[in-house]
Formats: sequence, C-alpha cells, structure tokens
Amino acid sequence: MPLIGFILSIVGISKAKECGGDGKGLAIAGLVLSLLDIIVYIIIIAVLLVPAFA
Repeated sequence: MPLIGFILSIVGISKAKECGGDGKGLAIAGLVLSLLDIIVYIIIIAVLLVPAFA
C-alpha cells in the first residue's frame, strides 16, 4: 500500500504546481510518510528473512 501513496503523492505534487501550490505541503507529507513506510517494510522483511537463511 505505501507504493500507491508514493505514486499519488507525486501526482499531488505535480497537480499542486499546476494549480498554484495549493495542497503541495500535504502532498510532500504524504510522500515522506510513504517513503518511511517503504523503508520500514524493507527492514521488517530483512529481519524476517535473514534468520531463515542463516
């Protein structure tokens, strides 16, 4: 799900530029939170997979 948020945040930033910047801050916040969510998922998957192969 964070990938969808990431994509929609990028779309939101580009739309905000077209419309004069209204909502750009919210789109940036969505982008940052989506990136953090992706990083957390990668860490969780790495922590779960490393013991399986050790």
